[in-house]
Amino acid sequence: MSRLGIAARLYLLVALSLFVVCAAMLLSLQTSSKQLTEERMMLLQTVDEVALSIIAHQQAQEQSGALSRVEAQRVALSELKAIRYGENGYVWVNDLDRRMLMHPVKPELDGQDLSGMEDSSGQAIFVEFVKVARAKKSGFVEYLWPKPGVSEPVAKLSHVTLFEPWGWVVGNGVYIDDLDGKFWQHARAGLSIAIVGAIFLFVAALSIVLSITKPVTRLKAAMGRIAEEDFAAEVPDTSRRDEVGAMARTLVTLRDSVNERVQTRLADTEEQRRLLDQEKAHAEQLRAAHADNLNVVVAELGAGLARLSECNIRMTIDEPFPGDFEQLRRDFNNSIATFQATLVEVLQQTAALQENGQEMRHAADNLSKRTEQQAAALEQTSAALVEVAATVNASAERAQHTRELVREARSSALRSGEVVRDAVDAMHRIETASNEINQIIDVIDEIAFQTNLLALNAGIEAARAGDAGKGFAVVAQEVRELAQRSARAAKEIQGLIANSAAEVSKGVQLVGDTGKALDRIGNFVSEIDVNMDSIATAATEQSAGLHQISAAVSSIDEMTQQNAAMVEETTAISHTLAEEASLLGSLVNRFKLNRRSALREPGSMALQGGSRPRTVDVNQLSNAA
Repeated sequence: MSRLGIAARLYLLVALSLFVVCAAMLLSLQTSSKQLTEERMMLLQTVDEVALSIIAHQQAQEQSGALSRVEAQRVALSELKAIRYGENGYVWVNDLDRRMLMHPVKPELDGQDLSGMEDSSGQAIFVEFVKVARAKKSGFVEYLWPKPGVSEPVAKLSHVTLFEPWGWVVGNGVYIDDLDGKFWQHARAGLSIAIVGAIFLFVAALSIVLSITKPVTRLKAAMGRIAEEDFAAEVPDTSRRDEVGAMARTLVTLRDSVNERVQTRLADTEEQRRLLDQEKAHAEQLRAAHADNLNVVVAELGAGLARLSECNIRMTIDEPFPGDFEQLRRDFNNSIATFQATLVEVLQQTAALQENGQEMRHAADNLSKRTEQQAAALEQTSAALVEVAATVNASAERAQHTRELVREARSSALRSGEVVRDAVDAMHRIETASNEINQIIDVIDEIAFQTNLLALNAGIEAARAGDAGKGFAVVAQEVRELAQRSARAAKEIQGLIANSAAEVSKGVQLVGDTGKALDRIGNFVSEIDVNMDSIATAATEQSAGLHQISAAVSSIDEMTQQNAAMVEETTAISHTLAEEASLLGSLVNRFKLNRRSALREPGSMALQGGSRPRTVDVNQLSNAA
C-alpha cells in the first residue's frame, strides 16, 4: 500500500465502495428471488392443507356412519374439484397406483393410469408424485407442463400430500415461469439505480481526488525548486485553511530556515578557505627553513661518515643540529661511542683468544698421545672378546642341538600318550557295546518268556478244543520248545559277554596304567625341555651380549681413532686460530679510538675539561686489557 500514490489510494477506495454496492444489490436480488419462491411454496402448502381438511372431514363422516366410504369419497372429490385460486390454480387427486381420481381441468384423465405420463424433459410426473408422497408424506416436485396461451411447456412447481387412510395423493401446482420475469424486473430497476449511483459517486470522487492531488502536485513542484536551492521560489496555496494550506505554510518556514542555514554555511566556508590559505603560507615558510636545516645536517653527517670510512672514530659531532635533527646528531655520536667500546672489547677478547689458543695447542698434543695409547689397548680387548664370543657361540649351538633332541623325545612321548588314550577310548566303546548287547539279550529273554507263556496258553486252549485243536497244540508245543532254546542261548551269550566285559575292564585298567606312566615320562621330558630351553636361551643371550660388547668395543675403537684424527685437526685449528687472532689484532689497530669515556655534548663536563689530546694508542688499550 505504501507504494501507491494518494490518487491511486482514493481511486481504490471508490472502487471498493462500488464493489460493496454491487455486492449488496446482488444479495438483495437473490433474497428477493428466494422470497418469491418461498411465497409460491407456502401458497401450495396452504391449498393442500385446505384440501386435506376437506378430505379429513368426509372421512370423519364415514367413521361416524353418516356416509359410506364411496359416498364420502365422491363428496370430497366434488368439493376438491370446485377449488380455484389465482389465475389458473386447481387441485387434483390420484391414488398410490398412479391412477387419476379427479382432474378438474382435464376430466378425460379421470380413471386413467398415468405411470407413463412424462414431461418434455422425460421425467415421469406422477411416478415422481407418488415417490415423494410415499417417502416424505408431502413434498415439492418441479417439472414442465403446458400453460394455456403458451405454445411450449413451462416450468411448474407442484406440492403433493398423502392422505394415508384412503391412499390418496392430493396435489396442486403453480407456474413459476413468471418468477424469472419478476426477478429480472427487480434486477433492471436495481441495476439502473446502481449505475446512476456509481456515476454520481465517480464524479464526486474524481472531484475530491483532484481537489487533493492538484495542490499536492503544486507543493511537490515547489519542494523540488527549494531542493535545488531556489529559495526565491513561490509556495502556492498558503492561504488555504485545510491541511494543504498548513503544509504550504510549513514549507515556507522550512524554505526560510534552509536559506538561512545555507547562507551561514557559505560564510563558514569562506572563513575556512581564508584560514587554509594562511596555514598554507606558514607551511611553505616552515618547509623552506626545514630544507636549510636539512642541508646543514647532511653536510655534518657526510663529514662524519667520511671520517668513519677512514677508520677514524675518535671525532664526534659537537655542534648542535637545528630543530628536530638534534636527535639524529645524538644517535650518530652514540653509535660512534658504542662502536669504539665494541672495538676495545674485541681487542681484549683477541688477546685472551691468543693465550687460550696456545694452551689448547699443548692440551691437544697431550690428548693425541693418550688417545693413541687408548686405541692400542682397545684393539687388544676387542681381539680377546672375539675369541670369547666364538667359544660361547659353540656352546649355544650344542645347547640348541640338545634342545631339539629333547623336543623330539617329548613329541614321541606325547604321541604314545595319545595312542594309549585312543586305546582306552576304544576299550570304553567295547564295554559300552557289551552293555548294549546285554540289554538286547535281556529283551530277547523277555520275548522268549512271553512266547513260552503264549505257547502254554495256546496248548491249553487247543486241549479244550479237543480233536479240532490237535494240530494247533502241536504247533504251540514247537513254538514253546523254540522259545526255551532261545532263552538258553541268550543266557549262554550273556555269560560269554560278561566274561568279555571282565577281560575288557582288565585291559582298560592296564592301558590306563600305561597311559599314566607315559604321562609321567612326558612330564619329565617337558621339565628337561624347559631346563634345556633356559640353558639355550641363556647361552644365546650370552652370545648376543658378547656380540654387543664386541661391537661396542669395536665402535669405541673406531671412535677412538676418529677422536685421534679430530685431535690432530683440533691442533691444526688451534694453530690457525692463534694466527687469525694476531691478524684480527692488526686489523683493529687500524682504527683511531677516542680515549675519552664520555661524549662531548654542549654544556657537559667532557666539553669543559679543556683541550686534552683526543687520541690514544690502541696498543696501550690492548696492554691494559
